[in-house]
Amino acid sequence: RALVGFGMVLAIMGVFATRNLTVKNPKILLAVPGFLLLYLFIVFGFAYSNALADQQRYGDFRNDLMISDLSHLYPNHEELASKKLQIQGQIGLSAVAQHVANEYPVTNMMIDIAQQGLSEHVWGTKRFQFNYNIGVENFPDNNGRLDCSVMPVKLDTYYHEIRAEGEYICVILK
Repeated sequence: RALVGFGMVLAIMGVFATRNLTVKNPKILLAVPGFLLLYLFIVFGFAYSNALADQQRYGDFRNDLMISDLSHLYPNHEELASKKLQIQGQIGLSAVAQHVANEYPVTNMMIDIAQQGLSEHVWGTKRFQFNYNIGVENFPDNNGRLDCSVMPVKLDTYYHEIRAEGEYICVILK
């Protein structure tokens, strides 16, 4: 949304910069690109900001769903807090963010990585540790990853698969 203000300021500066030119009708020739630039900043800014807001809601939805499923599997919070949790995979882009990325490919690079991958960024692990008191860990074997394929499946949903064995829980995001 900051892009909208930046685009407006840039376009208005372009219009005022051409205001005092003495050549025959240069204002129109130079004002049209300024207004076009303003329009493009407004459209891109709103599309990008809406995609970012929807991506945040989608990430929160996926986190809340995972926490809810873990709470149902382990109703005793102390038991869940004593487990070692590993999250693998990414949540991906929301439907709105995918559509905006198709229309404006540069937004694909601009959407924050913290909202895409819980397991590969500090944001996801800190949220689990401080909001829910669940420690998310990387393990020294297998390049910091658990071998989840040998663990029995406790819950398989459309969004994630929870595998657990002993003191280890592995959540594989789909």
